[in-house]
Amino acid sequence: MKLVEMLGSTDIVRTNMSLDAEIKDIKYNSKNVEKGDVFVAINGNSSDGKRFIAEAVSKGALCIVCETEPDGDVPFVLVNDSRKALASMSKLFFGSPDEKLIMTGVTGTNGKTSTTYFIRHILTKKYGECVGLIGTNQNLVGNKSIPAKNTTPMSYDTYKLLREMVDNGCKYCVMEVSSHALAQDRVHGIQFESGIFTNLTQDHLDFHGTFENYRNTKRKLAEISGTTIINADDGNFNGVACRNIFTYSARRKNADIFAKNITFNGNKTQYDAVYKGKTHHISIPIPGMFTVYNSMAAICAAIILGAEMNEISLGLQSVKPIMGRCEFVPVNKPFNVIIDFAHTPDGMKSVLTMARQITKGRIITVFGCGGDRDKSKRPIMGKIAAEYSDKVIITSDNARTESPLSIAKETLEGIENADVDMILDREKAIHYAMDIARKGDLLMLLGKGHELYIEKDGKRTYFNERDIVMSHK
Repeated sequence: MKLVEMLGSTDIVRTNMSLDAEIKDIKYNSKNVEKGDVFVAINGNSSDGKRFIAEAVSKGALCIVCETEPDGDVPFVLVNDSRKALASMSKLFFGSPDEKLIMTGVTGTNGKTSTTYFIRHILTKKYGECVGLIGTNQNLVGNKSIPAKNTTPMSYDTYKLLREMVDNGCKYCVMEVSSHALAQDRVHGIQFESGIFTNLTQDHLDFHGTFENYRNTKRKLAEISGTTIINADDGNFNGVACRNIFTYSARRKNADIFAKNITFNGNKTQYDAVYKGKTHHISIPIPGMFTVYNSMAAICAAIILGAEMNEISLGLQSVKPIMGRCEFVPVNKPFNVIIDFAHTPDGMKSVLTMARQITKGRIITVFGCGGDRDKSKRPIMGKIAAEYSDKVIITSDNARTESPLSIAKETLEGIENADVDMILDREKAIHYAMDIARKGDLLMLLGKGHELYIEKDGKRTYFNERDIVMSHK
């Protein structure tokens, strides 16, 4: 594709080269540049994209797209915003695949992954294997799984995935839209049929600075959505500017969809969904109040996409457990083990509340807090773990560049008068928890969820909690 075609919707400030050059590909990481590529220099949270221009040129980049003029005799195109430029260029390079798909976006602090899986399952049951998914656990093109590095990929990778979905016959795409993605224009240029707001609680303040900034960033999804689907029981999205609103609630009967007669029986959640005056029974093989909310969000999206309530109900009945989301691990023990990704105060409170609803014995909670992330939530999570558990074992999570001991001590600051141990080796902590578990107890392993690694000192080491649980003797 010619550079001029690729730059068709990009706001160009200045250039020192002919735009008729034929471009092989777009790269935003200088290490991946090949001869004939265009390199988009992006400023990161702690790095200046200009630092990588020389490497990109040495590897054969034909053009540098950047926000500040590079040094030396370098062919460049100057733009006001390199992140938006990357998105706009990628969209055109891949043939605007988003416009050939019906897009549904899901944002919120918790529930994004489950909601997207519920929507995809309903649509797959109705239309067949033609639904793509982009999210935290994995990216799916039909039944093909592609590993996910971020909840929402960089814009180039997003458009590349969307192109693959179109080429493989997908008609729909459901995707998680993180606050980082909205702040960094990773979904710039995409128009969503509906945008879902699940909830908003404290998270990512290390990136956004304040809760208000975090909320305002999330609300951007409404600006690029035809219909905004809102959890009416979460007041953070009241008054959001949008074209159309579709609401769901477990408390307010005036919502478009209202849940009543909610019950939890073993691993099953059941309730009656009231829509347009008619009641429809919903049964899902995943326990917890969060399942009620996530499934109602999925119901709203499916209705907008043309599904009937009987089709939705049948789809939700056959939903399979999601890896790392209230995942029961099969163990030949007199107690149960659940792995969950809960890594925020609200997420922890929700999953531990569910645990109490389905458990007659003790709740033993093993968790740690991540390093290089919002430190203020550590003692809060410690307090919640102690309040909703009978036994707490503080361990490590992805410490990244921080000291696991320092993180654990900050977490312990929120705990008073509780039965708590600190075992920083996560594998040993799990084995210890299983050693002390008794008949009827429930062991909750929180924080890792779907992740199959431990990240420390810049290195990722393979770590699968399922293997550890099932190998315990």
